[in-house]
Amino acid sequence: MASPTSPSYRSEFRALRQALLQLREEQGALLECLFDQRLLRPETFAASLHRRRFEAALLRAPCRFEATLRDVLEEPTHLAVQTARFAGHKGLQSLKATCRSLAEKLAGNAFALQDALTWLFVVGGSDHMEVRRSGERLDPSTGLWEALPAMQQRRFAASSAVLGGCLYVCGGSEQHGALNTAERFDPCTGLWEQLPAMTWPRIHAAALAAQGRLYLCGGHGPSSQSGQFESLSAVERFDPDREVWEALPELPQRRMAGTAAWLRGAVHIVGGSDGQEALSAMERLVENGFGPCWQALPPMSQPRFWATSAVLNDSLLVCSGNDGQQALLSTERFDPVACVWECLQPMLRRRTGAASAVLAGQLFLVGGHDEHGVHQTAEFYDSELGKWQEAAPMLQRRSGATAT
Repeated sequence: MASPTSPSYRSEFRALRQALLQLREEQGALLECLFDQRLLRPETFAASLHRRRFEAALLRAPCRFEATLRDVLEEPTHLAVQTARFAGHKGLQSLKATCRSLAEKLAGNAFALQDALTWLFVVGGSDHMEVRRSGERLDPSTGLWEALPAMQQRRFAASSAVLGGCLYVCGGSEQHGALNTAERFDPCTGLWEQLPAMTWPRIHAAALAAQGRLYLCGGHGPSSQSGQFESLSAVERFDPDREVWEALPELPQRRMAGTAAWLRGAVHIVGGSDGQEALSAMERLVENGFGPCWQALPPMSQPRFWATSAVLNDSLLVCSGNDGQQALLSTERFDPVACVWECLQPMLRRRTGAASAVLAGQLFLVGGHDEHGVHQTAEFYDSELGKWQEAAPMLQRRSGATAT
């Protein structure tokens, strides 16, 4: 046998290496032809390759599985929750589509499995030194924050919502001006995807997701007449299936830095600024005999812009923001049945430009700023106790971030 240091051994090794590289190149070209001619799908090839590798692993380490995937998922156990985490939203939807009995089992455990797939996402914002591309998410099972892949663009005062298990982020500003770009993050793949541009460049728009659509209301951007920046009344909606933006009826008044939510089957928008002063007004988008239109509702007890809102226990909670004089501590709740506002316990810190989202049945509030600087802190409203409590701080200081 030739020595590894001998010339003949090295020559044979180089020849084998070259042959291997050639085989890899030919395999890549062959797969490309098969994919292009639609004779083979990448997903089918990947599944077959995975199956062969799994069978080889079983031969090396034989074991017997007595439980099926259906057995695992039919009860909301720890194993089912962890399986749901790894499968992700799209994986579970595919399982539901392929097996009726499994779909029924998953529907029965919907709440437990939904909690397993829910995180608090926070992206973008600024520490008053630079605008961030970075993001992070809070895992409710551990109470810890972890970094996310960076967005394709830096975004300050952007708008976001979760739709179909993906995080949509729209508009904002990189440093100056306003963006009309939008992107989408898929937690299953960990990738950001560029989306069709919005009709209007805008920052400080109010966003929400409902009925499979993404809504954007108002904001601050260039006027269609003068090109000068002003508060906007434009409303548009994104259809992810057709990947198009469509215009909706304009707001009754120009509004930037308002906050929006889906409550009892309708879009609600509250607060903000018309460019001159903070607003307390609230409207909802309703259908009448002539099409959708905006209907005025009772105003908040205090005007505020750059506030946050969320629907919790069938009520609309609005907190933080600025009244034109200072960052606010106050929180108030709108009861859609009685159609009245009531004041709740104040927050732990004054915050303007904070971000909020509901996670595990609690309203989380993160970041923002006051006269002392940008916050890294987080707090949550415990609706059972009726008070705010400290939460784990974020990895970075952020104001003007967006959360879902």
